[in-house]
Amino acid sequence: MFPTIKAGEYVLVLTGSDIQFCIGDIVVFRYKNEGFLIHRLLLKQEQIYYCKGDNSIGMEMIGEENIIGVAKIQNDFLRTQEFILASLKVAELSNLHKENHINSFRDSVEFKQYWEKFLNRQ
Repeated sequence: MFPTIKAGEYVLVLTGSDIQFCIGDIVVFRYKNEGFLIHRLLLKQEQIYYCKGDNSIGMEMIGEENIIGVAKIQNDFLRTQEFILASLKVAELSNLHKENHINSFRDSVEFKQYWEKFLNRQ
């Protein structure tokens, strides 16, 4: 989740049955055999949630039952409509690159623009 969450930082996670999950939230969830992940919720379609790390290129598709809670971040500067749309576009383009057997999406112009505009913060 860099640069929103940096390595070694602690995150407060709110849990409970009364929590509503909103687009842009950072959620903690169980994912396959990888254990717990913490990624941003980008899209909801009925009971399916699509999440992606801010610095990732692929999206995870999960069920609501896999979500543990919502992370509360003090300065979540990327929780904007512009970033969410750009992040969805990166995930879409990375899938197109996989289908065309292009191995290095992170070296593409599209990802470099995404990085420079949103993620290149120290």
